[in-house]
Amino acid sequence: MILEEHGQNLSALRSGQEHLKAELDGMKISNAKQFGSLKEDMGDLSAKVVLLRDESWENKKSIYRMQKTMGMQ
Repeated sequence: MILEEHGQNLSALRSGQEHLKAELDGMKISNAKQFGSLKEDMGDLSAKVVLLRDESWENKKSIYRMQKTMGMQ
């Protein structure tokens, strides 16, 4: 009788562990997908920052030229 109870307990523990492992594997996959998406978004953001920096620099040069033309520099 005791061996049977122990066997049932071990089966229940094994089943619980398998369930937790499956859940953890699902979370790992989900996290990997989210990380990939974030990495892609960061790449897009980085490209936009470069464009903004270049545009800002061009604007500064134009303002400087206008000021120089007007005798303000």
